Amino acid sequence: MPQNQKVFISYAPEDGDRCEPIIRALKDNGFKCWRAPVTVSTAPIAPGDALSADARRELEQRAVFMRLCTPATQTSSSVQAEAAGFRQLQAAERQHGRSDMRLFVDLILDAAYQPAPGDGADLTINAAGRPVSAWIVALDQRVGKLKATREIDRRMLTALVTVAVLIGFLLLVYAALHVHTFGIARPR
Repeated sequence: MPQNQKVFISYAPEDGDRCEPIIRALKDNGFKCWRAPVTVSTAPIAPGDALSADARRELEQRAVFMRLCTPATQTSSSVQAEAAGFRQLQAAERQHGRSDMRLFVDLILDAAYQPAPGDGADLTINAAGRPVSAWIVALDQRVGKLKATREIDRRMLTALVTVAVLIGFLLLVYAALHVHTFGIARPR
């Protein structure tokens, strides 16, 4: 079970009543959830546009993005903007060699939902008509792998910083012992 794993919940305004039971189930299983306040707009949104400062901050802090998928999801400008913002964060991390640091999850709540071509998630879970216990295990397993990858990355960074500090210290000691070699007079 994940411990304090943070999840950004994205949903269409029409699906607000379906959101609360999902959040409760996730919280009961150790996840910390955040969802943006509902905004209704029919205007098309460019990727990353129309996100509030709160939504941007939360996207940056969350490793898991969960899109609650129903037919309304496909026409929701807020869901599209949030998904685009998360994908931009994933792309930026991939450019820095951190490819498995974030997880995009589609949680299908309605069997009528059909994903748009090229709109694939990292993990798709069909929860339509299924109890939480039937789909939460798949999420737990994938998030567990994500957390392990993040922990390895954190440990490697700590090791690199330690080695860099040690090398810097050794260079200072070497320079202090060999001051005359470098033509530098010792202070008296």
